[in-house]
Amino acid sequence: CELQLELASMAMHNVDFGVTVGNQPVNRSVKVVNRSEKAVEFQLFDPDHHLTEKGVTWTPLQSVVLRPKELLPIELRFNPSNHMAPFKLPLMAKTTLGQDVHLVNVSGTCHTAEVKLSEHSLLFGDVVFQSTGMRHVKLHNFGDLGVKFRFEVPPRVSQLFSVSPSSGFAAPHTDVSLVVQFHPVRGGSGPEGAAIGREAEQGKPKRIRCTVEPAYQQDPVELIVQGRGVEQPEGAVKTLDFTCAVREKVTEEITFPPDGKNPSNEPWKLNPILKTEVPNGVDYWFCPAEVVVPPGGQTKFDIAYRPLTMTLQDEDRPQQPDDSGGEEGTNLAATATRRQQKRPRELRPEQHKGSVFLATPDGNLHAWSLTGRASAPSFVEKLQATVQCKTTHVQGVEITNWLRESQRFSVKLSLVEPQDAGDEIRLHGVDSFDLPPGQRKEYKFNVFAYREGRGKARVVFSNPKTEEYYVAEVEFQFVTPQHVGEIKFSTACRQQASHPISIANPLPSPVVFTCEASLPEFRFSPADFTVPATSEGTVDVLFQPLLAGSGTASVKLSSKELGDYPYTVSYEVKPAGLEKAPVFKAPLGSTETIQTFKFLHYAKKPVTYSAKIEAAPGHKAPASDFLVETKAIQAPAAGDEPVEVSVDIRFQPSQLGEIRTLLVLASPEGGDYKALLVGYAQPPQPQGPVYMQASKPGEIEFTNPFEEAVEFSLQVDNPTFTVASRTLKIEGKKAAKIPIQFKSDQKQRGCLIIMASKVTTPWKYFLEGSP
Repeated sequence: CELQLELASMAMHNVDFGVTVGNQPVNRSVKVVNRSEKAVEFQLFDPDHHLTEKGVTWTPLQSVVLRPKELLPIELRFNPSNHMAPFKLPLMAKTTLGQDVHLVNVSGTCHTAEVKLSEHSLLFGDVVFQSTGMRHVKLHNFGDLGVKFRFEVPPRVSQLFSVSPSSGFAAPHTDVSLVVQFHPVRGGSGPEGAAIGREAEQGKPKRIRCTVEPAYQQDPVELIVQGRGVEQPEGAVKTLDFTCAVREKVTEEITFPPDGKNPSNEPWKLNPILKTEVPNGVDYWFCPAEVVVPPGGQTKFDIAYRPLTMTLQDEDRPQQPDDSGGEEGTNLAATATRRQQKRPRELRPEQHKGSVFLATPDGNLHAWSLTGRASAPSFVEKLQATVQCKTTHVQGVEITNWLRESQRFSVKLSLVEPQDAGDEIRLHGVDSFDLPPGQRKEYKFNVFAYREGRGKARVVFSNPKTEEYYVAEVEFQFVTPQHVGEIKFSTACRQQASHPISIANPLPSPVVFTCEASLPEFRFSPADFTVPATSEGTVDVLFQPLLAGSGTASVKLSSKELGDYPYTVSYEVKPAGLEKAPVFKAPLGSTETIQTFKFLHYAKKPVTYSAKIEAAPGHKAPASDFLVETKAIQAPAAGDEPVEVSVDIRFQPSQLGEIRTLLVLASPEGGDYKALLVGYAQPPQPQGPVYMQASKPGEIEFTNPFEEAVEFSLQVDNPTFTVASRTLKIEGKKAAKIPIQFKSDQKQRGCLIIMASKVTTPWKYFLEGSP
């Protein structure tokens, strides 16, 4: 009969496991049916064992008898541990009938990490204690997946060997560069350190394991390392001596390697180990943090010595007293005792000591012993300042605390130049100064100088505990001050204001002062004055301005011994008030009233004043009612006392009642004078008698007192007196003659009456005629 052993479904003919990762099994299943008429015995097999190599297994593994129409499930399992390229392979069934049946095509792919080290073991050989031997290793990831890696170094091994980086990430098909270092030690702490310190123990091979994550990707890989620590050969430590003043810097240049070159094809990047050993806990030597040595070459770098404290000086050494006795021995003993009392509690070290180590990747160690001597400070900070005399100047001197602890300085402030200054230059400052560790602060002191010139001050900061000190010198240029004070005046014209000035004399002898001002309006009382020794004197500044306004001026007091005392004066002068003037009284129409106005002239030179009449504030009286009669108002130069000047004023009222106007006298040099002129206009008063003779014409001159033209009416009370016209029109402030005729053979008396509509009281002129 025909053999019909096949899959239950054609869809099962291809079994694809897809893409999986290592050590992560994938299962698939298919069903086989026997469609033959007889039972079939068969066994699944892999031609050439390719599926087995790919990590594919199946069940059942033994021979199976399958009856007609019977189904058999077949389980397939794909569990690769390494990278697997895509594949497609057949799974066959071998029957007892001598026929092979192709049942399934199996396909799949596996992506996994495959980490390996370029070196299985590293031999460092002999490496000097406190140096470091280095080897370069590559970590290869041949797989398709990136993994994290981490080197597990046992505690005992980590004291001797280290891997950098100790952990990281390895991308697919990439390499990671590793540096394995061997740093032997002479011993350790505890049982483990003691074991490591034995040379035989250090020379045995050690194992370092590298694990990957995820852990199922791959088993850990191991690196075997071996090395031995040896002592530095005798004479290999070199000595460098340094000498400089404290807080200054000196450098020494080193060629490295000193006895050879970098034998490798890669640059050495070395980190020097620099240490100050005496005194402990400070840094007095400095060098670059990294030294790069080119392949096959040498390099140079500097070691700097900057001590912050002095070493033992000759004067600090104890003096041995002379035991021979006698006066000389007694003096020496006393001197030694004083020195012992002056020395700090703990003597300074003879030398500062330090060391520098450079370990090279070839396992060698290069060492230098450093010694330094620090003498007393030679640096004096120089400062300069320009100071105005007669003014207190605050001078700052910055100082940095060079120690890592707080310092309290005793401060000595002294005047070095000029030595004979006495009290002419004064210095003042506190005698102690606290400075926190590592900080920079400003010490301030006051300086005051009386005269122009130069001076030099010295500031010494000393630490009583350590006897360390810092010196600063300030050179002063004392200049004439712009001003030592400001005087303010607020007054009115021609009013005298006063301001006192007090001057202190610190000298042991009297001082004579002269006074001067920039404006003639200033005077001094007294003009020159003397200030007694170590005493104080006062002078009054007198200000009597002539012109209104504001401005500035200068006043200076000078002496040969104490120099100049300039003052800035600011003033504000208001116009003077009204001057006192006479009161005028006159009847309406009168032009004969004249009075004299007097004022005081203060200017120190001859002045001509202009005069004008203005309307008084708040009044509308005509200005022409007052006239200035004095044509030229000239004032001679005034001396210490003012000069009186007179001005004649005529009053001719044009209306009844009170009349107010303003008299203004002005001069650019003498100032302005204003006076309120007050006049009282009375009703017209009778005038006469006017004598006339018969048959002879007579006349009366009459002035129109008003500002405008007015028509006056005329009449006489005696018919023997006649006027040519009953009315007469006269222009304002103009005069006109009124003709009058007298006809009688006897003496007669009469009255001419002149009337105007603007006033109720007429003007009356008495007439007296003779034949």
